[in-house]
Amino acid sequence: MFYRLNKKGWVMVLESAIAVIILFSFLFTAISRQSIELNEQNEFYNIANKLAEKTYENDEIRNYVLNGDEDEINNFLNEEIGRMKVKANAEGCISDADENCFIEAEAEEIAVSEVVIASDFNSYAVKKLRIFVYKS
Repeated sequence: MFYRLNKKGWVMVLESAIAVIILFSFLFTAISRQSIELNEQNEFYNIANKLAEKTYENDEIRNYVLNGDEDEINNFLNEEIGRMKVKANAEGCISDADENCFIEAEAEEIAVSEVVIASDFNSYAVKKLRIFVYKS
């Protein structure tokens, strides 16, 4: 009643199983790398949005924007990036509300957030601050 096992058949089944395991491990590795890249992109956008929120909540920074003082804005942004302990750079660009401004940065990924600051108590002035967050 005992049958001889077909050894060649079992070897083929074992080889097929190993091939499937190798294939799935490669696919899972590729998928996990894509999710890491997407998380990094989302991180830059979240950082840019957090910096924008901190900018319009801080009255001193709002006054710097209304006065057009980009150096003080960039100092503030770099201090905040340092507090977040993120390896990224941030730059601000101030313009009138109906104009666009840009920076010169060589980076693979740049996230931009902007804040419109309408006025202070002394005068009516509309300024726009664009915050660029990038990894160089």
